[in-house]
Amino acid sequence: MNNILKYLAVIGVFFLLAYPSYYQEYKYGDPAISGQADYYEYYKMYKDLDFESVAAPTNMRVISALVVHAIYKTGLYYPVEICFSNPQYDQAVYFSAVMHNFLAGIITCFLIFFLVYKNSGNFILSILMGAGYLLSYSTVIWGSGGSVDGFSIMWFTIGLTLIEKKSFWVIPFISLTIFQRDVVLIAFGVFTFVSFFHAYIYEKKISKYSLYVFFTTLISFIIMVWLRETIFHTSDRWSGYTNVDFYGNVFDFPDLTIGRFLRGVIFSQNTFFIFLMFLTYKIRKRIAINKEKFYQLILFFITMSVICLLLKVLHEIGRYFNMASSAIFVYLGHEINHYYNNQNKI
Repeated sequence: MNNILKYLAVIGVFFLLAYPSYYQEYKYGDPAISGQADYYEYYKMYKDLDFESVAAPTNMRVISALVVHAIYKTGLYYPVEICFSNPQYDQAVYFSAVMHNFLAGIITCFLIFFLVYKNSGNFILSILMGAGYLLSYSTVIWGSGGSVDGFSIMWFTIGLTLIEKKSFWVIPFISLTIFQRDVVLIAFGVFTFVSFFHAYIYEKKISKYSLYVFFTTLISFIIMVWLRETIFHTSDRWSGYTNVDFYGNVFDFPDLTIGRFLRGVIFSQNTFFIFLMFLTYKIRKRIAINKEKFYQLILFFITMSVICLLLKVLHEIGRYFNMASSAIFVYLGHEINHYYNNQNKI
């Protein structure tokens, strides 16, 4: 009972901390100017579950669409004057979309808290890491609006929690990720790929768990691409990873400016830079770091960079990489706890 009350109190703290930024987004946000113009596509699914009128791959974000639609159907709505006021778009749908990211944000904070607390036993540190997620660029800019980013980060965090516990429930969970976000699938694949080779190289053992999860991710990705090209293919627009003509000259970026690149790639990594700076500090102090976790994040960033290069959306590297932003705080919490314990031994 004490643990339940403690966890409820933690959720309450995250609720209070998260509320202002999500209310700010609902009250003053506008998809047209906040980099979330894809909301206009999602709207058709959110309101009427109309997947046929939405082009792939957007129409494969089924889980978020079902959650937003369910919230919308409950009639839960805050009828206040907002900036995004357009008679063509039901305000209650936008409220439901923001609400689904708000709830996802609280869950993400709690899962970060849970993973850090389980590893460290340090309650304050765990609270700080969970709350830190709300200061991430990805949370403030992309994760609190009407898109599916916030919910997708939560989805990744649930999978990360299962992987950290080495639970085989992650296998059906990863299969469901086909209907949430392809980048999350890639993140699971990269993280388990690194875990497998790290165990093989440094510990001289075969991690069957990592291998099973990796191949589940690989098979799920193949199925996702097939679905995009068949059942969910609704237009001649790019719908997957098989349209060779789309790639063309990978170095041709007619719409890319230095400002867009810096904002989308460099400035969006505020919390990742903190993680890297702390690792640098530990290395200078000759304190060991968790190489596996570091390699996971670095390889995922490189993977997102390559994909965005091929798709000619270099300014989106930060947004795609931040699908795994919750891992930054989980791993940062582990590193801080390790540093604290190391100092106490001296």
